Amino acid sequence: MKRQALMILATLSLFVMLTATSVHAQSDIHLKVNIPFEFSVREKTFPAGEYTVRYVTQGVLSIQSVDSNAVQTFMTLSARTNTKPDKSSVVFNRYGDQYFLSTIWRAGDNTGLALRRPHAEELIRAKRLLATSASEHQTVSIVAHR
Repeated sequence: MKRQALMILATLSLFVMLTATSVHAQSDIHLKVNIPFEFSVREKTFPAGEYTVRYVTQGVLSIQSVDSNAVQTFMTLSARTNTKPDKSSVVFNRYGDQYFLSTIWRAGDNTGLALRRPHAEELIRAKRLLATSASEHQTVSIVAHR
């Protein structure tokens, strides 16, 4: 009985340490990025320009225009890649001339933050897949600076 309790305690301790490490890694997100095209975050459209992406709370980020009041707060999901990127970046899904914020990656961290696809993006994606080949979808990555 004591051995089982000890195993449960050890497992919970490991889980708490991993969670704390993940939260700390996300909590120092503060990126500046120059986005040269109009884009959408969730259901809101932003003009081209310079933006800051900041950590708000666990799983929540905000993007704000440097030169205006355009701001959007959004929830994220964890994303992983096999390689650690050399530079921080924001990634967009592109359909024709429409861009949707997709993922945020930090330099040296193979864990990123992904947005759920908004309804508008899902509709565009489905429409394009039915009308043409899937090759019209592109992913655009823009390097951020701190």
